Amino acid sequence: MSNKTLIPAFKAEVGDWEYFLCLMKYAEVARSIQFAYELGGNQDLSTMIQRGITDRTAEIREYLLNNQHHFLGSLVVAAVGGHPEYIAVEMVDAEGLLSGVDREFGVLTFDGSHQFFALDGQHRLRAIKDAIIKDPALASEDIGVIVVPHFDDADGRQRTRRLFTNINRNAKPTSVQENIALDEDDGFAIETRRLLEDHPWLSKPGIVTVFRKVGDSGELQLATRNVSTTSPAWTTIGVLYDVLVQIGHDLDISMYDKTRRATGGCNYNGVTTHPARVTNPGRKER
Repeated sequence: MSNKTLIPAFKAEVGDWEYFLCLMKYAEVARSIQFAYELGGNQDLSTMIQRGITDRTAEIREYLLNNQHHFLGSLVVAAVGGHPEYIAVEMVDAEGLLSGVDREFGVLTFDGSHQFFALDGQHRLRAIKDAIIKDPALASEDIGVIVVPHFDDADGRQRTRRLFTNINRNAKPTSVQENIALDEDDGFAIETRRLLEDHPWLSKPGIVTVFRKVGDSGELQLATRNVSTTSPAWTTIGVLYDVLVQIGHDLDISMYDKTRRATGGCNYNGVTTHPARVTNPGRKER
């Protein structure tokens, strides 16, 4: 029997790129996809095509192992020497219901003749490889993979570097205020929102500043920690969160975000959150 892995894929085009949208199992990703440095990339300035791997991997690994709601965004994977073999698949559709839907659908053949490395998502890839060793059940889970061609010469490296920087230059992490408003794993963020919605005094309009700006076209800016001297508000959502963490320092460990616990704390805009304390030496309290 041929040692081939067939991966469902859609062929797509944008700009001057032809690429494939694929669905892979964690086990297939761990087995088939490597890192740039393993294939001779990122050894010196001339071969560098992406940033290096950092200790962020531990956070993602613990997130996969400990959070039942874990979800990872798609990996962008470069195929050295061009794309693997693509076979178009024709769907039998006598009634024409799939017209247009089955456009450019097929399979990619992973047969060992190509080498692949994670161009964007190498920390996620390392976390997947480490996590399935500890919990083999994760091997059957799915992740989206975008496959792009890469050629290991001067022009090819330049093109791949440009793609990497274009993907990451505009990426913006959520702010500390956005984390408080949205995080469903940090118990103190959840309690902050609950107080703002249900507390008979804190929920009153104007007591706690939550939004700095709400626009008609989707603009939404959450309040910073600072309260101006002319503001009638008692405090802001960020300061209220800090207070809850301070007075809840001896609560059960389940109150804390699991991904932050994995590395002993997480730094957000100068505020270091640990299971026992919150400090921000540079901020003057009102």
